Amino acid sequence: MRTITLLDKPERRVVDRGGTFSRSSWINLLTMVVMFMLVGLFSNHDASFHYRMRMEKLLLDEEYRDALKVGRKSEVTDNSLTMLRAYALAHEGLLGSRFFEYPVTKATGSLLPDGKVARTVIMPDSLVTLFTRKVGVRAEYKLTQLLLDRKLKEFAAAVVVAFPDSLMPKHYAEALTMYNAMARKDSIVGDETEMELRYLDFCRKEKSLPKATVANAMRRAYGRTYWYYYKYGWKED
Repeated sequence: MRTITLLDKPERRVVDRGGTFSRSSWINLLTMVVMFMLVGLFSNHDASFHYRMRMEKLLLDEEYRDALKVGRKSEVTDNSLTMLRAYALAHEGLLGSRFFEYPVTKATGSLLPDGKVARTVIMPDSLVTLFTRKVGVRAEYKLTQLLLDRKLKEFAAAVVVAFPDSLMPKHYAEALTMYNAMARKDSIVGDETEMELRYLDFCRKEKSLPKATVANAMRRAYGRTYWYYYKYGWKED
């Protein structure tokens, strides 16, 4: 004989009858509100975050050149991207030559992870900190940080010690040329070097442009130089 077991209580079915204030309507409405809030909170940093994640993966694989291609043509940046690019450039021996060719942020300490404005996601911070303790690398980081903070006087004193024969990476030469011209408070005259002539052109073009358009015009002409960063390019994160 088949045994039939009866439920103690009949199963209760919840029927959503629809309507303006139904349960499903409220759930859908709240879901949409949360989505709009998330979009508003994170959309401005979405590109930056994706660049950082791609860079960190490549850096973990020691693909430094490929990491430097990430976001290369974009103006999007933040302190963490600035830190990652400095790390990749230093590995390639290009920190003093190409750092200011990228859009960078001005914030003291942004070349090193600090767990706040400059931090990694999947890559250990220790990879950066240990690498920058190497003697030659540490010197380059110090010089680049001085430029990032626009401390030209301190930079000028340090760079001639690091490069006594005057042969130095592009950005260091640009910064030293600018400092020397500013310290003299007059035009460069005499036997100008190619770098000094370029800086003279920079100053002349800057003076010839109206204030409303000078920043954009100078970016198009000199956006890959330290001079542009010093005058127009740096931004707070």
